[in-house]
Amino acid sequence: MKLMRVVSVLGNMLPLVIPVFGQASVATDPPEARTPFVLTAAYDTAAGRNAFFFDGKSVPPTIRALPGDVISLTFVNNLPAHSTEECALGPCVNHSNLHFHGLHVSPNSPQDDVLTMMAMPGESLPYRVEIPSYAAPGLYWYHTHPHGESARQDLDGMSGAIVIDGIDRYYPELRNMRERVLVLRDRDLASENAETRSRLLQQVDVVALDGMPLSYHDRTRHTRKVNHILVAPAGRVEAIVTGPAAGTNTKLSTQCVDTGVDGDLNPSMVIADMVSTSTLKETSRKVPTTTGAPVYREFPPAQIQKMEASKPDFTVSFTEDKNGFYINEEKFSMDSKPMLKVHIGSLQHWQVVNATHELHPFHIHQVHFLVYAVNGVPLQDPEWLDTVNVPYNNGTVDLVMDFTDPIIRGMSVFHCHLLTHEDKGMMAKILFE
Repeated sequence: MKLMRVVSVLGNMLPLVIPVFGQASVATDPPEARTPFVLTAAYDTAAGRNAFFFDGKSVPPTIRALPGDVISLTFVNNLPAHSTEECALGPCVNHSNLHFHGLHVSPNSPQDDVLTMMAMPGESLPYRVEIPSYAAPGLYWYHTHPHGESARQDLDGMSGAIVIDGIDRYYPELRNMRERVLVLRDRDLASENAETRSRLLQQVDVVALDGMPLSYHDRTRHTRKVNHILVAPAGRVEAIVTGPAAGTNTKLSTQCVDTGVDGDLNPSMVIADMVSTSTLKETSRKVPTTTGAPVYREFPPAQIQKMEASKPDFTVSFTEDKNGFYINEEKFSMDSKPMLKVHIGSLQHWQVVNATHELHPFHIHQVHFLVYAVNGVPLQDPEWLDTVNVPYNNGTVDLVMDFTDPIIRGMSVFHCHLLTHEDKGMMAKILFE
C-alpha cells in the first residue's frame, strides 16, 4: 500500500478517474473521522472479504488530528470466529489490532502497541494515541498488524490514511488549495491476477515524504520539484500538482520497478486520469488553515556528518530460504527477546544489507531515519523516511537513526514491509530504554 496527498495549484484539478481492470470510476475522498470514534473489522458480504466499517459503511476513514491531539478510538473485532482464508503460516484465526504507521508515539498500551494489544473475534481494544505537540504534520496511515495475518488483512483492505494537520505552517502557499487523499493498495495476484503497485507521480512539487515536511529538519529547505519519485511499499508522498488546462487531462502513472528475480512483478501502468473542470463543488476539501508557528527539529550538520562517517552501530541483514524469512539469521516469533536495546536520546548509524534476490523495504516503528547512502554511494538529496527500499543481491542502505524522542520508550519492532515476509519471520523486536 502507498498513499498520496495531492493538492492542486490550480483550482480545476477535479476529478480523478481511476481505471480498475478495464473499468473506470471517479475517485471520491474517504470519509473523515475525528476522535472519539469506533472502527469495526467485520466481513463485508457485498465485497466477499473482510473490511473496516465506519459509520455504517465499509470504507476506511481518514483520521484527522492536530499536533498535541489524542487519537481516541475503539477498535471492534467482529471478524468471523472461523475463517475460510489462508494466512502466511496457515489458516487465519482473525485476531487483529492496529498500528499507527509513521507516528512518533509510544509503543506501549493503549497506544501503538502491536505486540501485547490483540483482539480475538468478539473482542475490542481501546486506543488512546497521544500525538506530541512537536509532531511533524503530514500524511501517515493505520493498518492491522497481527503477526502471521498482517498481509492477509491488509490485502483485504483493512487500512486507511491519517492526516496530521498543520503542514500549512511550513508551507503557507498550501492554504485553501484543493486536497485529495489517494490510497493505493496492492491486489492479491492469486485471486485477481493483477497488480496495482505505484511508484511514480509525474510533474509534482514535493512538500513531504513519509509524513515529514522537507523543512522539518532544515528550515532553509523548501519544496522539491521532480518529474518522478520512487515510493516504497508503505511510503507516502505529499505534493502540489498543477492541474491540466481546461478541456484537457493528464495521467497519473507508474513505471516498471526491478524487484529482482525473486521479487513480485511491478509493471508500468496508468493509475488515474486527472480531468479538468471549470467549477469545484462547495464540498471540495481544501488544506485547512491552522494557527501557531512551525516546529523544527534540526540536528547540527557536524553531528550528522560524524554519524555518516562512523562505522555502523548496528547491521540489519535480510535473508530468506524455503523455510522462511530472517533478520540476522533469526526468524521472529511473538515470544522472541529484543534483538537489541537502544538508549533514548541518541543518534545511531545503521546499515541494512539485503542478501536476497528480491527487493525488501525496511521499516521501523516509532521513528524516522535519514537515508544518506545506497550501495555505499552518498545520495545527492538525503531524505528523512520511515520506510526505504533495500536493493537486492547484497545491496545496502546507510541510515542515521533518530532515537532522540523520549516519547518512544518501550518495546517496538522493525521489519520488512512486504507483509508476507514479515508474517513469515522477517521482523525483530527493539527495546527503547
